[in-house]
Amino acid sequence: MKYFLLLTSVLFLANCSTAARSTWLGAGIGTVAGGLLGSAVGQNGSHEDQNKAIAIGAVAGGLTGGLLGNYAYSKSESQPQGHPKLQDSDPQPPFLKGPIIRRIWIEDKIDPSGTHYETGHWLFLIERQSSWGK
Repeated sequence: MKYFLLLTSVLFLANCSTAARSTWLGAGIGTVAGGLLGSAVGQNGSHEDQNKAIAIGAVAGGLTGGLLGNYAYSKSESQPQGHPKLQDSDPQPPFLKGPIIRRIWIEDKIDPSGTHYETGHWLFLIERQSSWGK
């Protein structure tokens, strides 16, 4: 069991922090599945043989799961998602200017009957909408 814990912690700590999310997920699932399969296969051997079977299963499952996860991620990235991606030579949209917004502070109000009180708040008014720039 010590070998299994050591190998899984090494696998998770030694990998690059920029790896794709699906690669990590595949490696994690593969490590657990491989460790469980190794445990089942080495069940009838000695304690040391069981630990070796778990470790080998976890390493093999982790590597296989990581490769499959990376492959699935690269396949999903290479397929178009319904619209073409912009290339460097494609025209870029013009600059979009933001709207002009005026902010007005509204003071506290009490209605003439004295039954309604409204706290002070900001009122925002759009003076000019967004427009295309050059």
